[in-house]
Amino acid sequence: ELDKALAAAGEAQDLFQEAVDSRGEARALCVLADLRRIDGKVEAALEAAEERLTILRELGDLNLEAAALHQIAGLHLDDGNHMEAEKVAKEGQSLSQKAGDRKGQVNILLLLVQVYVAQAQ
Repeated sequence: ELDKALAAAGEAQDLFQEAVDSRGEARALCVLADLRRIDGKVEAALEAAEERLTILRELGDLNLEAAALHQIAGLHLDDGNHMEAEKVAKEGQSLSQKAGDRKGQVNILLLLVQVYVAQAQ
């Protein structure tokens, strides 16, 4: 069933791309990254998440950009790359603060807690 989900998410990305709907394409890439994470393919998940981030940076939406950084930091944490996870999470934290997004700030702080715990082990 995961293969069907991946195929559907890939098709959604293609359709959003054809329709020149950047926000939709970014949503589809977020889903693709999550599905690839579930499938244990962290590198493929990172690729999709970073493509999402590129699109969101072009759109200039700080809240969504911070959310994408949160996703990328979590993927680095899953991959055992704690230093990169911390760096990316702090970048997301800064964007959340700049955007005035308290919920985003809290979510990234909680991710940083996980990073610090992982670094301590």
